[in-house]
Amino acid sequence: MAKIKKCSNCGVFNEQDSKFCEKCGNKLYMEKEKKNKSSIVNKINCPFCGSEIPASVKKCSNCGEWIKTHDRGNNFPIILGYASILIAFILSIILYMGSSNPTEALLGFAIPFILPLIITLYLITRKDPKTRKHGIILLIIWIILVMFFYWMYQSDLESYLKLQEARRNAYNNYYYY
Repeated sequence: MAKIKKCSNCGVFNEQDSKFCEKCGNKLYMEKEKKNKSSIVNKINCPFCGSEIPASVKKCSNCGEWIKTHDRGNNFPIILGYASILIAFILSIILYMGSSNPTEALLGFAIPFILPLIITLYLITRKDPKTRKHGIILLIIWIILVMFFYWMYQSDLESYLKLQEARRNAYNNYYYY
């Protein structure tokens, strides 16, 4: 038998006497029923291609992209990422300023930035474009902050080594001359 009924959900052509789509299982309607049903079904525009599709579908019949429903649970890792970067920055400043030698200073800014890096890498590996975008933003912020603290560490290391050299010279001048 010829396939003449088109599924309104996935676009596959089905046999005339079929009541459900062979591919997605969506209920198939006759032309009269389809007109009545289309006025009842809520329609949305596909965020990828802009075509009008039923609100209940999970995949666009025109472009084939998956339609994501708004999920508030996906925001938690993003918020956690930004919060961890902020906390790491504040904690690094506190630990860095309280350090008395370069090794303590290095640990003071390096250790707090491990968790934000892990969260950032987690976000980047997600399939959701919004989550990936925030992961990339967090990675850029992370790189900038690490470069800033490394620059601070290098400048303090030079100052510390000059101070140590001055102390050593003063000690040698005092005791050996």
